[in-house]
Amino acid sequence: NIYFYEFVWQNLQMGAAFTGQFNGMVNCTEQKDPAKSNGWEAEITFAATESITVGANYTGMDARWTVDPNTCLPPELVATLSDPIGGYDGQNLVGVPDDAGSAFVDVDFNWSDSITGFFRADVTYQGVVPVNQMRVDRNLPNPSFWLGNLRVGAAFDRYELALYVKNVTDEEARLNLFNSFQQE
Repeated sequence: NIYFYEFVWQNLQMGAAFTGQFNGMVNCTEQKDPAKSNGWEAEITFAATESITVGANYTGMDARWTVDPNTCLPPELVATLSDPIGGYDGQNLVGVPDDAGSAFVDVDFNWSDSITGFFRADVTYQGVVPVNQMRVDRNLPNPSFWLGNLRVGAAFDRYELALYVKNVTDEEARLNLFNSFQQE
C-alpha cells in the first residue's frame, strides 16, 4: 500500500508563556489554515510461510507553518504573554520528524502439542525532529534514532505468557528536547 496525504490545520494549538514559570496552550484563531502537512507512507506485509510474516513501513513528512505564527493570536492575548511566540512562515511544526519507519518479523510455532509459541523482532526508526521549540534561538533539534525490540511467548488454554525486551541495543532515543528557560 502507498498513501499520499495533505492535512490543512485549522485552530492549531501552540505553546505560550504567560509568566516566567507558567506555560499554556493557545489556539491560532486569527489566521485561517495556519499550517499544512504533506507526506506519504508505504507499507508492505508478506506471509513468507504459513508461520512467518514480515512487514515494513516508511513515511516521509513535511509539516510547516503557512503563516507567521506570531499573527495567530489576538493582540489582547499577545499583551498578556511574558515571552514572544516565536516561529516564522515556512518553519517546521514542533515535534514532527522528517521521516519514520519500522520493520518486523513474526514467527508462530509450537512449544508442544498443547502450547503454541510466538516470536517477534521489530525495529523502529525516527528521523530528525528539526523543531522542538518555535523560538529559533531556543530550538534543540532531536537526532534520529533506531530502536529494536524482541518478544517471545507461549499461549495455552485461555492464557498467554510473554517476555518482552524493549530497546535491545540500548539506544539513547531522545523523544523531545526543550530549552525553554527564559534566557534574555
